[in-house]
Amino acid sequence: MLVRPHPEGWRITLHPAHGLLAADIYSHLPSVAPPGLSLPTLLAVAQHDDHQVDFSSGDYLTDRGAPKDFTLLRMDEAQRSEQAEALLEDAYRKHLWTGLLIGRHYEHLYKGESVDARLKKLLKGIVVKRKQVLQQRGWPAELLETVYGRMRFCDRLSLILCGEELPAQGRRLEVNDGLGEPTFVCQDPETEELKLAPWCLAEAEATVSVESYVLDQLTYTSGSALGAALAKGLPEVREWKFKK
Repeated sequence: MLVRPHPEGWRITLHPAHGLLAADIYSHLPSVAPPGLSLPTLLAVAQHDDHQVDFSSGDYLTDRGAPKDFTLLRMDEAQRSEQAEALLEDAYRKHLWTGLLIGRHYEHLYKGESVDARLKKLLKGIVVKRKQVLQQRGWPAELLETVYGRMRFCDRLSLILCGEELPAQGRRLEVNDGLGEPTFVCQDPETEELKLAPWCLAEAEATVSVESYVLDQLTYTSGSALGAALAKGLPEVREWKFKK
């Protein structure tokens, strides 16, 4: 979950909602995948960060009981491997293309990192299965890389928006090079509209949104208590307008 201070307490955006925002952004990019792969692609973008939160067992509070942002979470090797296996298995059950994109995402996440034997085995299996699937279905490897680059771009842009990382006074922030070249985002200080450079959306204007929770209670006795507070509340809708 992404946790930010709010005038009333905390604003919390859960990872599945962040994923849905990434898919919303992706839906406004020019189409590159064949029609039959459009929905499986959106599924991969939307669910790439699912299985992240289990309030009954995870470490989601600081030492003082405040909700903990995902950047502060420490996940042990067993938890990390189990989470990756579960999400990848779920993706392949939906569609082979969805599984390929989620697998490609794990390769990107753990590239150059020291991982345990279980996760290392999973990453090797991802490479083997990708070769088999691409050959069987006749999908070009270049298409997978192009689509995954877009997924990576939408993931990062969604994190910027959910995490309130937009610079002040209209300054530009680099998203990443997932679209083949560095892409920058900035916010007009007067209209609050967002600009992308170079412009990469299919339309001249687009509006995207995410649901976030606002909690007025600052500290909690347990992760379960935090989860219960979120379950009782209704999220607010946050919107951003992109304009060329």
